Amino acid sequence: STTSCSAAETAALGEFSYRYTIVHIMRVLIISAFPPDPAPEANHALHLSEQLAKSGLAVHVLCKNGSIASTHPNIVVHPVMKDWSWSDVPRLLACLRECQPDVVLLLYIGWVFNYQPMITYLPTYCKRVLPGVPCVVQFEIVTTEAPPSPPLARVRRKMMALRSGRGVHWFFGTLLRDSARVIVLSTPHRARLLTQDPGIEEKSVILPPPPLIRFCTDSPDVARQQAREVLGAGPDD
Repeated sequence: STTSCSAAETAALGEFSYRYTIVHIMRVLIISAFPPDPAPEANHALHLSEQLAKSGLAVHVLCKNGSIASTHPNIVVHPVMKDWSWSDVPRLLACLRECQPDVVLLLYIGWVFNYQPMITYLPTYCKRVLPGVPCVVQFEIVTTEAPPSPPLARVRRKMMALRSGRGVHWFFGTLLRDSARVIVLSTPHRARLLTQDPGIEEKSVILPPPPLIRFCTDSPDVARQQAREVLGAGPDD
């Protein structure tokens, strides 16, 4: 059996009967900024998707128009979102239905999504479209500061909050209430979130961010020789 996700199926034939063994490769949908977006979260999403893909998972990335193509055979990039506003809801739902992920991961920071409230209801959309599929939210930073919204945007946000029932946060929508897990990058971030919703304490976890750099895989001798060639230095220099 396999512990991964892509929608791969394998059939095993017995000598006298047909037996099908389904090999399920875990399918992950990451929703985030993505290169060439200059946000650090874009590189975070790129490195994370590459490492998950290398581990054998099938990774889908939902991001804005103009994002780069896949960097690995196990990664599928969906650059279909325009501005993360309410008008992008049909594209979001279509991607959820098309990808059929086993887990959805949102890398959230307000300004990356233009401070649009639509994305703060992602866990609720996931529950409606993909019942039983966990939606995990990683807060890259915790803040409730945002530029003033126009009156129509505030009305739409209020309407969505009323439709979503009790426990909706005025800024984070249903990210805290409906997420299966909440990931934060530090203890202060977690403490800040707990002031917004103490109920997330048990489902929150601290995962410090890794360095967003690529390590050279060449041996020291090879790397040293390449550097000397670039500098035009001889073996004894």
